[in-house]
Amino acid sequence: MEKLKQEIIKYGKKVVKEGLCISFFGNISVRSGNKVYITATGTILDDLDLDDIKECKIDSRECKGASSELKVHQMIYKKNSDIQAVLHTHSFYTLLLNEEDKERIMKYEFGEFIGDFTIVDGKSGSDELATRVSDCVNDYGLVIVRDHGVFSWGNSLKDAYIKISGLEYYSKLEFYKKISKGFI
Repeated sequence: MEKLKQEIIKYGKKVVKEGLCISFFGNISVRSGNKVYITATGTILDDLDLDDIKECKIDSRECKGASSELKVHQMIYKKNSDIQAVLHTHSFYTLLLNEEDKERIMKYEFGEFIGDFTIVDGKSGSDELATRVSDCVNDYGLVIVRDHGVFSWGNSLKDAYIKISGLEYYSKLEFYKKISKGFI
C-alpha cells in the first residue's frame, strides 16, 4: 500500500512541475484488487503526503475525504479490469482544443503514443460525467472533458502520464501555430 501511495505522490509532483495542472486541481488514483487509492479532495498535488491518499472500495460510493471525481475513477476501473491507474488533470492548452485540432494532433509522430482520444461534456463529479468518461475506456486512451479537464488511464501511472503529457505538448504546439497564423 505504501508503495502505491508513493507512486501517487511522485506523479502529483510531476504533473504540477510540467504544468499539466496547478497544484490543487486534478486527482490521481491507482487500483489494487478491489480497492482504489485516490488523492483526497482539495489536496495540493505537488505537496502530497501519505495521509492525502484515501483507500476506497471500488464498489462503494462512500469514501470519506476522497476526491469529488472518485466515481469517475471507479467507473473507469469497473469498465476495464486491465486499467490500473487513472490520472485527471486540468491541462490548459488541451482544454483549448476542438474537434478540428484533434485530427492534426493525431498526425504528429507522438500521436501513436497518445492514442486516439475523444471530447465529451459533463459536470465535474457527476454520475453523468462518470458514465460518459467510462463509456470511452475501451475505445480511447484518454478523454477531454470540455471546459473541465482530461482523464487518462493505463496499466500504470507512467502510462497515463505519458499520454496526458504528450497531448498537452501537441495542444500547446497547435495553440502557438494558430497564434503565429493570426487565428487567435
